[in-house]
Amino acid sequence: MIERTQVEIRNLRTAGILGVGEEERAAPQPLTVNLWLEIDPGESPQTDSIGDTVDYRRVRDAVIERIETSRFHLLEALAAALISDLAKEPRIIAARISVEKPGALRLADSVALTVSWRRRPVPENPSAASG
Repeated sequence: MIERTQVEIRNLRTAGILGVGEEERAAPQPLTVNLWLEIDPGESPQTDSIGDTVDYRRVRDAVIERIETSRFHLLEALAAALISDLAKEPRIIAARISVEKPGALRLADSVALTVSWRRRPVPENPSAASG
């Protein structure tokens, strides 16, 4: 049986207020997000039901909403907030997010930052772990 599945959402394009300078904060900046999610597929391979797995559209919509409604100064803060949001989904075991800001540096196509997170395994025998 399938234990884990990796889902990728590639080149998700959106825009948000992100940056330190006044000109960066005056209007939404274009951003590109790539997500790699390791998920527990649950019974979805057998049931073929979206209710038994992570709904990729909900993930996409949550990422877009976070970016469009936030006002971060740093890529690091935005990426950390996105990872924190994903960690709330119990079927997501691990996540890696890359946020790219085109035109952020003169003479460079873009600046990108990648962060990752992994859920800590729950001990099989919690009492053995504590003592």
